[in-house]
Amino acid sequence: MILATDNAEHDLLLGRLDKVNQVLGSSSGNHSIMVSDLEQLCILETALHAADISSSGKPWHIYQQWTERLCVEFRSQGDLEKERGLAVLPFMDRTIELPISHFQAGFIEAIVFPLYERLDQVVDLDLSHVLHNIKSNLASWKETERRAQPETWRGANGSPALPPRIKAV
Repeated sequence: MILATDNAEHDLLLGRLDKVNQVLGSSSGNHSIMVSDLEQLCILETALHAADISSSGKPWHIYQQWTERLCVEFRSQGDLEKERGLAVLPFMDRTIELPISHFQAGFIEAIVFPLYERLDQVVDLDLSHVLHNIKSNLASWKETERRAQPETWRGANGSPALPPRIKAV
């Protein structure tokens, strides 16, 4: 189940959930739906993946704190990978400027929103409050991007120990 949190499996997981939703959706009038073990596993794996990336669905002030923590974690991981001679992903490389608003908006649009939107389609599951927060947070990031100087976490030369505080819009 822990592999369900791997973003490399994201599209496969969404495809499997779409099939489960089709099966369950065709039985929506039937109140005694029998869910197979495989369907249950798919829903549980998707829920675990959603929990792993759930910070985008929290209220803005909490989401900001988690974004900062994740930026620190990613940069620390990049440092360790560099020390070990491994390839470092650009968003984990502290020598590369990271426009946080652009990075987060892209992550929400490509990964978070499609996942929660599909999970919300599971029969008897209501994630409308989370989807509302995700949309609101996405709008905040896009507004930050539109500003003249989007917040950036600068590279190693003079970069702070923590990324700059992300201002609410």
